[in-house]
Amino acid sequence: RTRASGRGRAAEGRRGGVEIEAAVASGDSIGKSVTMQLQGGTIGVRVDSRTILDDDSGDTERLPLADIRPGAFLEIEALRQGAELVATRIDREEPQDDVLQGTLESFTSGGSIVVLGITYSTTGAQFKSLDNASLTPTEFYAALAPGATDIVLRSMMDIARRTQRRRH
Repeated sequence: RTRASGRGRAAEGRRGGVEIEAAVASGDSIGKSVTMQLQGGTIGVRVDSRTILDDDSGDTERLPLADIRPGAFLEIEALRQGAELVATRIDREEPQDDVLQGTLESFTSGGSIVVLGITYSTTGAQFKSLDNASLTPTEFYAALAPGATDIVLRSMMDIARRTQRRRH
């Protein structure tokens, strides 16, 4: 699988098919979890013994979970395990635009999409294909399939979809 963004990194092995780039709402080093704040809601992610924690902000190379504070900007790659997300990699970075990549859960044609439990209005959004070609709202919604389409939201107004269906 490849991401639908311009960075083009492969998501393979334990890297995960979910990516969240946003500010931290809260961190719990005892409960081993991080809650991320996105426009429209929060997403909780569990940290396990195999999660790689890295600091790309220049402060230090390793990132202890206890050092993750509200307001810090993180890039998280995660896997869905049952009803929860488990982080495979967490990188602290300099603040940038929010990004959310995950599987489409549902949609209302012409109005909204639901990704990772958060509903996003698509009013005024710019729709793009995997190869960054512009799509009309009609083209975008016609290609959607809940559970089988990966969605990437950038700055919460630029919405891209994977042009390839997931293989189950």
